[in-house]
Amino acid sequence: MIALISVYGTSSPEREMYEDFLFNLLKERKAYQSISHKIVPPFEDHASYVRSKPYLDWYIVQDLNTKQIVGSTYLTHQYEIGIFFLEKYTFMGYGSKVLDVLMEHHEIIPEFKANISPNNSQSLCFF
Repeated sequence: MIALISVYGTSSPEREMYEDFLFNLLKERKAYQSISHKIVPPFEDHASYVRSKPYLDWYIVQDLNTKQIVGSTYLTHQYEIGIFFLEKYTFMGYGSKVLDVLMEHHEIIPEFKANISPNNSQSLCFF
């Protein structure tokens, strides 16, 4: 089981912990997975971006069995879904669970899209 924890619905110190986690997740991202980042921005720029609420919703993904934070997912204003996991949690079945829970949270949306780099063949196959 997983939980989606809103990045936007938290305040310090949880928000700062999530900003740090999202930054570490971004640093782990490979170039072929990235849509918008060619280089990792400074932490302050990243935190400012998170606080600007660029997405309709942005969530931290937590495994409820282990209590580990394993990744994040977001939904853009155009209903595009983005999913990222720490490398050690990839290929463990979390992606399908995240999609199910995210789509349940937003059941009134008639159609979802995937927000994927065209070079990310693994995500393209998944979606």
